[in-house]
Parts: sequence; C-alpha cells; structure tokens
Amino acid sequence: MDVIGNTIRIMKVGRALGIIEELLGPGMFSSSCMAPDLYEMMAKSAIWPLVKDPPKRMVEIGTYRGISSAVWCQLADSVTTIDVVKQRETTAVWEAVGCRNLTSLVIDTSAATKRAILNGMNFDCAFIDGDHENVDFTKKKGEHETGPALDFECVAKCGRVLFHDYGQPNPPGATVLERYIDTIPENYGGKVVVCPNFAWWFSEENLSKGGLI
Repeated sequence: MDVIGNTIRIMKVGRALGIIEELLGPGMFSSSCMAPDLYEMMAKSAIWPLVKDPPKRMVEIGTYRGISSAVWCQLADSVTTIDVVKQRETTAVWEAVGCRNLTSLVIDTSAATKRAILNGMNFDCAFIDGDHENVDFTKKKGEHETGPALDFECVAKCGRVLFHDYGQPNPPGATVLERYIDTIPENYGGKVVVCPNFAWWFSEENLSKGGLI
C-alpha cells in the first residue's frame, strides 16, 4: 500500500473540504475536515478507491454546487463535470479550491447529445449524481434515454462508477435510483458495493485488478 501517497491525497481532500466549508458556511460536512482520524475516516468512505487508485481522467454527471468535482480534482489528473444548468456557486468553489485540472460542460437535455459527448471521451472513472428518477424498467440495455440508466450506459465503459444517494430516502427519486443500481450486475456483470450514501459498480475487469474498497 502506498501509505505516503494515500496520506498526501487525503490531506489534499481535507484541505479542499475545509476551504469549501469556510466559503459556503459551517456545517457543510458532518465532521471536521482536518480531524486527526481523517485517514481512518477516508479509508472507510466511498472515496477510498479513488485515494488508493487515483483516476487519470474522471467524468462527473451532475455538477450542482461544484463540491464533489472540487474533491475529484484533488485525486484525478483531470476532471470533466457535465450538467444541463450552470450553478452560480460553482465558479467560486472551484476558484477557491484551485481546480485547474477541471473542465465544466453545460449541455442540452437530449440523450443523443450526452451519448455523443461521452462516447467521444476516454476516462477511467465516473461519478453519477444527476437525475435520480425517470427510469423506464421495460427498456433493454442500451435503449435508455433518461435518468440514471442513461447516465450509466454512457459511462459504463470505464469499469468504475460511483453513484450518490444510494439508500437515501430524502432526495427525489432515490428509491428509483437504488432499484436501478441493483439491476446493473444482472445486465452488465461486475459487482455493486454499497457504502454510506453511495454505491460503487466495478466491472469484472476492474475486480480482477483488485478494484474493491
């Protein structure tokens, strides 16, 4: 295990979270960003696979306030975040944290546009936190045009996909999201690993490389 490298990456994440909390207000995160047990806390969290095996290029679907993409910028060589609207706070967050390895794309809502953009990109990890609803469970693999099913189909090629809000009752559509994620191994193989508030999907190839948490 690369303890020194892991520690450096965790310290970068902690610094970023501290800046974001100072910018957007206290209480943004459940515990101190620079707590003495930050390493242990991160080792038990959903981002641990990104700490121990940092992506070269990461894609995010669902930018919102820009917080998660600011964190990914501490771990990946480059990050592309995609949304259908531009949030006012994102620029302030990214500038405060110093996200120089970030590309932000605002696209239209069509499935064709999203597929075309992501099909033309190379990336080795993806984070999905967009539309949690609008899954047509009667459609077959490769036919989806909306929601997290479309998002997953666009990024599954990378073999390592992290979903937000798995098992959360409050966000609209979270139960639909959870139901869809549970179907992924049946259609794509691999394995779903559930963490607090998150779920990973690892492809068979990724699992063979030791890609579990």
